Amino acid sequence: MSVDAVIVTRSVDDVLPDTVKGLKTYTFAKVIVVAAKESTKPHWCDILAVDKGKLGKARNTGVDISKAEYICMVDEDIVLTRGYAEKLLEHFKDERVAAVGGMLESVIRTVYALTKAQVFRGYCKTNSDVPCGGTVYKTELLKKERFNDDLSGGEDHELHTRLKNKNLKVVYTEKASCIHHFKGNMKKEVFLCMLSGARTGFFPCLLRAVASPFRSLVLAIACRDNPYSLLIPSFYVTQWVAHMFGAFFTEEEIRAKMKALG
Repeated sequence: MSVDAVIVTRSVDDVLPDTVKGLKTYTFAKVIVVAAKESTKPHWCDILAVDKGKLGKARNTGVDISKAEYICMVDEDIVLTRGYAEKLLEHFKDERVAAVGGMLESVIRTVYALTKAQVFRGYCKTNSDVPCGGTVYKTELLKKERFNDDLSGGEDHELHTRLKNKNLKVVYTEKASCIHHFKGNMKKEVFLCMLSGARTGFFPCLLRAVASPFRSLVLAIACRDNPYSLLIPSFYVTQWVAHMFGAFFTEEEIRAKMKALG
């Protein structure tokens, strides 16, 4: 079965060296990079395309280029491990499977990164969902269903919801894992959540914030075999309080505050 790797990034220079090394763990038919900035095609890339649109649109550009049976969305900070792609491809023996993703392990060993990795893990386990990075898709389904061109975040969740509503399967497995660079810190996390809140509006964020203590306990229980699961409730509640607080500001005001604080 043929598989293309698709990497969507702002610039080719943002693709981590370890990400490039990880591409060697599987014999991809093509490595396709979709960048927002014009740049020279690197030696490790077969096809370089430029798309200055939002993330969903850029992902669709990579999908349109691919001629393989499957696509692995790698992302600039995802490092594939040996045997990872093969383990995911096994799940496509079930014809209803549209997408398969494995567990994201944090290469950064800060409390923030290790806790966020468990939040992601808990979400995937309890929602039968996966983030786009490190996920393998059936190409024909992606070409038909497509990511939402207008989304620069949550485009994976939105697509997966549509796929599941059509009685297709999105599979999360912990029998395969890849490495993710959970960059940032709690201060940056709060501002990013505030940005999301500014786009979403107060009342939807308020409802999620009210539910967040209960939801966080569900996530923590799902990840109870990891000690960082104990930090999930405080982390998750803080995220949704920040979303709610961000609804009182414009995106421009929040970005200005982020810039001022460095």
